[in-house]
Amino acid sequence: MDLEPIYRETVPLVMRLAAFHGLDPDDAADVAGHTYLVAFEKLEHFDPSLGTAVGWVLGIANNVLRQHASSQARGRRLIERTAFQRPALTERDVSEYSQLRSDTRELLKAIAELPSSERSLLLARLDGTPYADLAAADRTSAQALRQRLHRTTASLRAALLTKGD
Repeated sequence: MDLEPIYRETVPLVMRLAAFHGLDPDDAADVAGHTYLVAFEKLEHFDPSLGTAVGWVLGIANNVLRQHASSQARGRRLIERTAFQRPALTERDVSEYSQLRSDTRELLKAIAELPSSERSLLLARLDGTPYADLAAADRTSAQALRQRLHRTTASLRAALLTKGD
């Protein structure tokens, strides 16, 4: 089963759910990203006879939202307990962060433009899946898979350098 059509159908619902819970846009994007990471990891366990893909993804999103709220509450309690004062950000900090976010958006856009099979390979490898496991799933050798991944990252690098010019 391919997650992409499920993503396209459900991402507006996940974002609305996050907004309903009062999350700011950055936290909502984090929750959505985590939701689809979990969905990708558990995709092979999805059973359509037990419910729709929309319901399945929204269930994952609700769990991620609960985890997010719990984490936020722990952070607030820690700050209260330690009387931690967050240092003020300098203009340089804000500028560097802004550039980092821009670079990250460009990278994510370039990854999204990869062919589906290459994108899946790259994301699985970034998630830590061993070469041997990926090669077995792809019915190829680990060396061939490494070369394919190298070509994929080289094309990503070239695309990003071209956009940066």
